[in-house]
Amino acid sequence: MNDHFLSIPFPKIQKLNLTHRSTASLETLQALRRVVGVKYLGPSPTFSELHVLRALLLIGEKGAIGRAALAESLGLGHGMVRTLIERLRSEHIIKVEREGCILTMKGLLLRDGFKASIVLPQKIDAGRLAVDAHSAAILVRNAGQKVKIGLEQRDAAVRAGATGATTIILRKGKYVVPMSSTDSEREFPNEVWSTIKGILAPKDSDVIIVCSAKSEKEAEYGALAAALTFVV
Repeated sequence: MNDHFLSIPFPKIQKLNLTHRSTASLETLQALRRVVGVKYLGPSPTFSELHVLRALLLIGEKGAIGRAALAESLGLGHGMVRTLIERLRSEHIIKVEREGCILTMKGLLLRDGFKASIVLPQKIDAGRLAVDAHSAAILVRNAGQKVKIGLEQRDAAVRAGATGATTIILRKGKYVVPMSSTDSEREFPNEVWSTIKGILAPKDSDVIIVCSAKSEKEAEYGALAAALTFVV
């Protein structure tokens, strides 16, 4: 990683306009926080809103998934996943059928609301942007004006277990890294820029966050945590 970059180790809904996209993503985040924060009988959960979000996305991707497979994918113990499933079911986000956990209509709408604003994290060869063994990239649509200097995203990623993260804005066809570079593709040539174009297909004013960690799961959770800084 070049020192110039600001990355410090440590059923479908209709197409939404930009205002509705932001609102839909916020409603999804609020629903996830209710799953974590609402008082239920029994012990307090040791999972976070990131685990709930990943569960929502994973169940939506698979169509149906069993408890053991969900636990392995989330990196949580079976007891914690049992609690998570019960809370998701109590909030009418999932139903449990013979084939496994399935999203309800409410769950599908929440999932699609999140995906309206955020392109899900993708495993990526981050090249010179990488600061650890594994990297994931995530895109937040039309969030360029919300970026300050990228520290908020980096700090959120690190709190989620990542090593570091770089926030990039596509501005007039150029990849801008705040406080570092106004045309990173030209100033720091690397295959990572064509990889980002191919995987995420960013448009003007979109934000790309490249997150690195010691494991794939930590890189993915770090990317999700960084993206959620735009939804609060």
